[in-house]
Amino acid sequence: MYVDVQCPFCFENFSVTVHPEDGSEQSFVYDCEVCCRPIDMVASCYQDTDEYTCSISTEKSSGMD
Repeated sequence: MYVDVQCPFCFENFSVTVHPEDGSEQSFVYDCEVCCRPIDMVASCYQDTDEYTCSISTEKSSGMD
C-alpha cells in the first residue's frame, strides 16, 4: 500500500510503501526521495472490514541511531 508523505526538511511530497500485514504500528527511517535526508516515520495501520487505512507521521531524524 502506498501512503503519501511530506518531507519535514524540503516539504516535497512523495509516496512510501507500507505493508499493513507487518503490524498496526511500524517505525522506520526513510531517506527523502528528493533531498535524501533521513526521516523518522511511524506508520499506523487499521483494518476496516476488508480494507486497510494507513497514515504516517514524520519527524526530522536526529541521525544518532
